[in-house]
Amino acid sequence: MKTTIITLLVLLLFPLSFVFAWGDTSLEWRKSYLIEHSQKWERYVQAIDKLIEKYKDREKILEKLQTRIKKLKQKKPINLDNKRSVEIYAILNYIEERIKLVQTKVETWDYISVHYTGKLKDGTQFDSSYERWVPLNFTVWNGQMISGFDSGVLTMRVGEKKILTLTPIEAYGEYDDENVKIVSKSELEVFETQWYDVDTGNYIPTQFGDILIVETTNTTVTLDLNHSLAGKTLIFEVELISIQR
Repeated sequence: MKTTIITLLVLLLFPLSFVFAWGDTSLEWRKSYLIEHSQKWERYVQAIDKLIEKYKDREKILEKLQTRIKKLKQKKPINLDNKRSVEIYAILNYIEERIKLVQTKVETWDYISVHYTGKLKDGTQFDSSYERWVPLNFTVWNGQMISGFDSGVLTMRVGEKKILTLTPIEAYGEYDDENVKIVSKSELEVFETQWYDVDTGNYIPTQFGDILIVETTNTTVTLDLNHSLAGKTLIFEVELISIQR
């Protein structure tokens, strides 16, 4: 433990070649700014990230490091007229926020952003946010997601990747034959007037989702009201992008 803390604090003595004005900006912006302006800082940031990631589950080590940083700040307040002082405070703040980031875990009611790929047990992919280039944003346990997804992301940290295997009960439920209904074809005329093809194998949109047309006759239409993924075990590869509270 002592060696790890000393290693991180020794890095504070690493000479930088620029003055960094901290300001009220995001952690990612600060990191990008520093990397852009100094190859030395890029190596330094990588060293910090690697060490903190390695010890992210060693809470006592990180807590002790936070205490050391706090005492150092109290002992030597920042001097804005001194280049070295500004640089050291920039580094200390980055370490503090990096520790805070790895210690934060997803909790109920957190608003989070994730990337994911959804597959069936046979490997068939049915969805992926990566292909849309847009992550999925939702509030945990707010009724927006299937239950297994909500419970699966709990305790995840930013940057963590996880595989969720959901049973039908945790996903879209078991397939129910009672949800296959036969209705009069005349009841679906409204869809034909909106240029929807009411024919076998097609889907019609409703407020409850798209409904599959199983069979059609001259007078009736058989509809499957089950979700298209009902009765299936789903496998999600999830990557946590951000947490907001």
